[in-house]
Amino acid sequence: MPAHRLFALLIVAAGCGGDDFTPTLADPWRPGSPGDVDCTSACEDIADVDDAHAGALVLFHDPTATDGLAQFGECARSVLACWTGDADLASCVAASVCPRPCRDEYARILGGATDLDAQTAAVEAVFLDESAPCAPPATTEVSP
Repeated sequence: MPAHRLFALLIVAAGCGGDDFTPTLADPWRPGSPGDVDCTSACEDIADVDDAHAGALVLFHDPTATDGLAQFGECARSVLACWTGDADLASCVAASVCPRPCRDEYARILGGATDLDAQTAAVEAVFLDESAPCAPPATTEVSP
């Protein structure tokens, strides 16, 4: 292949599938779509719950959703799928699909501690506390 064609192919390939988003600790979640907010086509019934306060609930999952809340769910799912109780929580966070700045902040807060209390406290500080940098993004309430 001539050099100029190879160069052109590399330029095209570099632009394909990429975007300009770089996650930061202040903005870890990639912009995306909430998917089918009315759950009319793509949603999957994942659980039926009978709650004493709310009554009968049906929980749906929309696999087409790509917004920050969906990304947070995938992040949490990847940690939980790895962590079985005897696996090391810190290594599960490190191997997760969570944004790099979130994994780095977890490691920084953990500071090399190996006990489960420190590991779960770091998860709370990074992902679950109200002021956590990688908490689920605020969403607009949607009801069908």
